[in-house]
Amino acid sequence: KMPRKSKLLENLNDYANRSTVHGIGYIFDGHLKFVDRALWLAIVIGSMSFAIWMIISSYTTWQADQVITTLKTTTKSVKDLDFPAVTICADGMHMDLVEK
Repeated sequence: KMPRKSKLLENLNDYANRSTVHGIGYIFDGHLKFVDRALWLAIVIGSMSFAIWMIISSYTTWQADQVITTLKTTTKSVKDLDFPAVTICADGMHMDLVEK
């Protein structure tokens, strides 16, 4: 039976090799120097920390100043509307009467 720590490292390494999260694969890449891997670890942890900080900051701001949208009905009765002047004209009709 494989030791638990060894199995965890194997699964972690397998995840890192298949992950599409940029930077994770470089952290566990055995072909890179330790300094490069440590730099990638710092970049990934720094980026995730910044993202979490931005999420918390945005949520806190939203909680403090929530935007509430309400829709007010502005209906008006048809009886209160002025009926527009309508003129129906056709070619050859008495346009001289309409123009007066």
